[in-house]
Amino acid sequence: MRYAASREVMEAFAALVNSGIDDERIDLLSAALTFARIEYPDLDPSVYVPQVEDLARRVSARIQDPEDPADCIAALNHVLFQEEMFRGNSVDYYSREIRLLMTCWIVAWEFPSPWH
Repeated sequence: MRYAASREVMEAFAALVNSGIDDERIDLLSAALTFARIEYPDLDPSVYVPQVEDLARRVSARIQDPEDPADCIAALNHVLFQEEMFRGNSVDYYSREIRLLMTCWIVAWEFPSPWH
């Protein structure tokens, strides 16, 4: 069953990132969430895209200087940790769930990945 789900997911992912789409027009957030379905087959990207986009809008509204990485990080930290009360996983810092969340954020805002 997992193989069939993975094949379906890979086909959906391929459709989102195919070579006929200009790189700057690829929906990276939807692609990342679709790819995450390999590990989480019941994940529905359409549920999470609006939530991440809402968080992104709120973070963007707080950024005074988009060229200042410290300002961008401060805005992100404020929204995630002050407003949304996100907390780290002190027991398993490198858990798959945390990496999935971070990958979606990295993709959504094109931050450099800490796992490269």
